[in-house]
Amino acid sequence: YYRQHGTPQEAVEAQQGVFLNSPSVESFKTLREVSQKAKNWDEVRAGVLDELEGKKRFDALIEIALYEGDVARALERLPLVKGGWHDYKSEVAQAAEKDHPEAAIAIYQEMAERAIENRHRSSYQQAVAHLKRAKKLYGRLGTEGAWAAYLQALRARYPTLRAFQEELQKARL
Repeated sequence: YYRQHGTPQEAVEAQQGVFLNSPSVESFKTLREVSQKAKNWDEVRAGVLDELEGKKRFDALIEIALYEGDVARALERLPLVKGGWHDYKSEVAQAAEKDHPEAAIAIYQEMAERAIENRHRSSYQQAVAHLKRAKKLYGRLGTEGAWAAYLQALRARYPTLRAFQEELQKARL
């Protein structure tokens, strides 16, 4: 209503309320659009991000950071997300591969080890997929020796998990 019939500032205030009640990338985009028309986007953006920080809505902060291409900020917020229905690790790791490969490797290794702990063949297959991504990043960094040492330690940690060992062999890891 305010976007069509109100002042630009009224539209900003209304959209800010919508965003803060239910933060999402879509409502963030709309807030940016109306704030740019009111010529106060930087101020509004800083205010809503501070408010989300205060409310400990790290999930929304990660989504916005990824939307804005700020992988470093997403990496900072990732450890702060506790529980919830959505695990952001995979999305953040993929985004971090280009400019933060070491952080992406650590996330992939953590996800692989968590999957192994589930003790199901399908979980081992997920673990192997994460390990393949980590291996590729180790190769890109030229640290194949560190990869070999990590994989050897991982194999040694789970010698009795025959299905896991088979999945590693099938993937040629």
